[in-house]
Amino acid sequence: MTDTFGDFDPDDAFGTEPADPEQVARKLHEFRRDEGLEGSGWDGLTPAQRALLVLIIAKLLDLLRRQGSNF
Repeated sequence: MTDTFGDFDPDDAFGTEPADPEQVARKLHEFRRDEGLEGSGWDGLTPAQRALLVLIIAKLLDLLRRQGSNF
């Protein structure tokens, strides 16, 4: 394990190039749950809910890439 964010979790979204929208969506959802903004974890979502969150993250990552990010 290192001190670099993302190096401790094998399915971590931030350790892959380019970023994997599903893993980013999963991480974001878990962060929101940890802060009390979501009621259930990723595994508690329906496949349709997961697909929608992945689509939103894919669009966000695409926007960031078009604006010069290296995600």
